[in-house]
Amino acid sequence: MAPNLTSFKDDALIALDNLTDRASGLVNPSIRLGVTGLSRAGKTVFISSLVHNLLNGG
Repeated sequence: MAPNLTSFKDDALIALDNLTDRASGLVNPSIRLGVTGLSRAGKTVFISSLVHNLLNGG
């Protein structure tokens, strides 16, 4: 089955979107943080404290 023009356009738009995401990541890098644990184990407090200390140089 030959690809139609719509699927080619969609693939090109997805590729362009991925390229712009990677280029913006070079200028403004981001960090993803995942914390797992049991309920009420202090995950939110840990993340809040980490962000506060990173922003305030603690």
